[in-house]
This record gives sequence, structure tokens and C-alpha cells, in this order.
Amino acid sequence: MVGPNMRGISSACVIVLAIVVGGCNTTSPMRIPQVRVLPHSQPIDVHREQPTVALSKIVANLRRGTAIAHFPAFGSNLGGTLCNHRHLGESRLEWGSGSRYLGDWNSELGEVFHDVLSSNGVNVVGNPKDLFEKEKGETNAEYLIGARILDVKGNFCESYHWLHGISLDEYSGEFYAKIEWTVFSSLAKSEVLKVRTEGYYLDKKPKREGIATVFVEAFAQAAEAFAANEKFRKIVLQGPPERPEPSESFALLELNGVTLSRLPIEKNMSRVLNGVATVRIGGGHGSGFVITKDGLLLTNAHVVGKAKRVAIRFLPASRWTGRFFEKASRATSRWSGSPYGPNFRCPFALKRFRGSIRSMRLAAPY
Repeated sequence: MVGPNMRGISSACVIVLAIVVGGCNTTSPMRIPQVRVLPHSQPIDVHREQPTVALSKIVANLRRGTAIAHFPAFGSNLGGTLCNHRHLGESRLEWGSGSRYLGDWNSELGEVFHDVLSSNGVNVVGNPKDLFEKEKGETNAEYLIGARILDVKGNFCESYHWLHGISLDEYSGEFYAKIEWTVFSSLAKSEVLKVRTEGYYLDKKPKREGIATVFVEAFAQAAEAFAANEKFRKIVLQGPPERPEPSESFALLELNGVTLSRLPIEKNMSRVLNGVATVRIGGGHGSGFVITKDGLLLTNAHVVGKAKRVAIRFLPASRWTGRFFEKASRATSRWSGSPYGPNFRCPFALKRFRGSIRSMRLAAPY
């Protein structure tokens, strides 16, 4: 039989125990999937004839408030001193909690993507460190890459001073990331590949930007796995395109005139338009004109920029891939790849007209 005094003591003990437990860190470690860590690749020379690739966008498929990391009660395997000493209850890091921990992650991941793929021999354009030419390079890219962050998991240790017990604002720990990569052909206007890769990184040395650093490195590991993907490499590491052997230099190219119709141009428009094509690369386009029997096109150099392959569209909606042949100056370029012969040459006259004549401007798209 328990007396009143003993019951009071028992109640007091229960209350004290509840206070002690409530004031402790009760967070368990987040489970991290096993990932094979790839070594950083050795730099490979990029062949200028390879298809150009650019990063389009990195988005996160994570809801705000989703837990992406824990600050576990027992984080001795994560490095640091007095690990998470003053964290109370369930301590975790949520997606969308601000830039305190992850910083400007989007721009940093863009730089990592450029560096990793370039070192793997991919012809990446649109350098995020370039202040003025970044968007121009992306516009002319043959392939655009989209990255979607599907999952993030981690465990971190906040270090405290071993004597005073105050926070050092330094973090060590681990991150896992799953990324879905989509490759989009700007010539075919369609997705040509979708693949998922994983990355993992552990850093036991506490740093002020430790959480952001580990997150970026986990993404870098996923990017390394993407760059090593055989299907992706088959697309972007193609050799130089075959070029037709010119019989003479561009400056001496002979343009044989086509017999001109005596009908008004309005009544001969179908024949005229047969020789006009839309030349498209990335987000830009311009006009091209068939000028030889073997299907060479003439277009302005600014239409294609530094591209080695372009999409060519004729009426009625037939599409072809053209390959760069020769650039005479900053004004004009010649392209091969048109399947059309002499019947598709754009009619023009090789003589100078005198007096006033009615003219019409031809361009594409129609």
C-alpha cells in the first residue's frame, strides 16, 4: 500500500522525467539510399563539331515543407563536436525554409552542370559565368537539358563549442539527391531522352556553408552519372558531320539562273515558294534559299551563329536536318542537306535591271 507522500513523489518524478525528455533532441537519422559514388572525371577535350548542349532549367519537384534533412540526436558519425547539442524535439530541415542553409542553390547547380558536362567532353554552351553571351549560347543550342529534383534526403550535425556549449554555426553531414534529366532536341522539337540518376556526398568537416556545399556536391555526383549515361553520350558525342567536297571556293560559286516565268509573280508563287526554306536552330529562325542543283541552301550567317546543324523546313511541312558546309563571311553561309533538286531552286535572274520594276520580298516562315 502506497501512502500519500509516496504518490506525490511518484507524480513529481513523472513530471520531471517528462520535462527532461521534452527538452531533448528526439530526432532519429533519416534513411539514406545506397548510391555508388563515381570518381570525378578527368577533363576531356571537346570537339567543336559536336552538337551543342545547354541547360534549360533546374526545377524542384518538392513541396514546400517537405523534410529534406534531419538533425539527429546521435550524429557522431557525421563529424563535428557536441553534435546538435541544443536541438529540441524533432529537429529537421524543410524544403523552402529560405536561403540560410542552401543559399542560391539554383545558380550554383547551373555552374556545376556546366563544369561537370564540359569535363566529360560535352560541348556545353551558355556558360553561367558569362555575363553577356550566356543567353545567346542557349538560343543556338542543338540540345536543351532540363533537370528535375525528385528527392532529397540528408542528415546533418550542427557543431557546438566543446567548453561553452554555444553554436559555432558550422555544419557537417550527408545528402542524397535523385535527379530526372530530360534531353530536348531543338531541331526535332521533341524529347529524345529521359533518364534518372542519383548522387550522394558526405563531408565530416564542419563548415559555415556546410549544408549548401554537401547539397551541391550530391547534385554534382548525379550530374556525373548523367554524363556517363551511354544513351546520352551517344547523342552528344557524335563525330563531325560529313561535308560535301566543294568543286570550287565559295567566292567562285557559279549560280546558274533559272528560266524566268513570264507570268506575274502572284500566279507563279508556288514555284517561287518551293525554293524558300525556314532555317531554325534553338529558339531562332530565318530564311534560306535553294541555289544549286544538289540542294545547297544560302542563308545569313547570323541566322545560324556557331551552330553546325540546323533544322530545314520546306512547304508543305517537310523537315530535314542541314549540316554546315562553308561560311564565306559574316554575311552568308551555305548549308547542305536539302533533298530537293533543280525543280526546287528559287528562281532568280543573273542580270541587272534598269528602270523601275515591281519587287517582292520573300522570307520564311510563311
